[in-house]
Amino acid sequence: ESKKVKISGLYEDRSYMVRGRLIDKKTGETLKDKDGNEVGCEREFVAAGDKAEVEMVFVVDSRMLEGENAAVGFERLYRTSAVHEKNDNDTAAEGNGTDELPVEIAKHEDADFEGQTIHYGGILRTTALDKKGKSHNVTAGTKTVVRDIVEYRNLSPEETYKIEGELYDKTSGKLTGITSSVEFRPEAADGKVEVVFSFDAGAYRDHTFVVFETLTLNGRLIDEHKDPEDRDQTVFIKPRKSPQTGDNAVLYLYAISLLLSLIAILVMRRCRM
Repeated sequence: ESKKVKISGLYEDRSYMVRGRLIDKKTGETLKDKDGNEVGCEREFVAAGDKAEVEMVFVVDSRMLEGENAAVGFERLYRTSAVHEKNDNDTAAEGNGTDELPVEIAKHEDADFEGQTIHYGGILRTTALDKKGKSHNVTAGTKTVVRDIVEYRNLSPEETYKIEGELYDKTSGKLTGITSSVEFRPEAADGKVEVVFSFDAGAYRDHTFVVFETLTLNGRLIDEHKDPEDRDQTVFIKPRKSPQTGDNAVLYLYAISLLLSLIAILVMRRCRM
């Protein structure tokens, strides 16, 4: 997740650093990654003037923010270079040249500030179905179609996203190399987009496929959905049905009709003789 921090009241050519961390809005605790490390970001810069805009990039597992959960960015600004030209403003705002660096000079830590709040944005769920969009059972053929309907949440209508998918063969435990992708610009923050896979399923009769999807923005991973146990993402490749009893009955009727026609022809020939 990327957030831009706007800063004013800086001194030109002086070095600064912004340290940020993500706070769980519900608990007030710092978010942690899967390894137990706090989710944070640190950026150093040299002021080109009295104002600056710094991009803070936080790497966070989006599953932490599913549902109604949200995170808030807390940032602190530090001076990292010594003061060379002191005046009253320097002393009041940034200390003096004898301070131990870095020196904290400002902070923004408001858990209720919506401008620094991050809501879950990404793939909410996906549903894999057959060509007609009615069943998880897919008939094997040379042009088998799987439709994956991807529901997303909290995406920006001002951005162009890309969803890339690949079919995972749960029967063999391997990726198939069968891929599909779609680029889209959301009409609204929440919505749906469809990814269509077309392939020869002749070698996959009686196999079980799971659709794996990733969501990216400008090449950067936003979210992914790769759960081999998710039944909504699962399709079952079924062989074409052999003729059943009902089909045989039709064939029998056709054969009888043909036989009767032949008998009628023979009778007509005898009558003429």
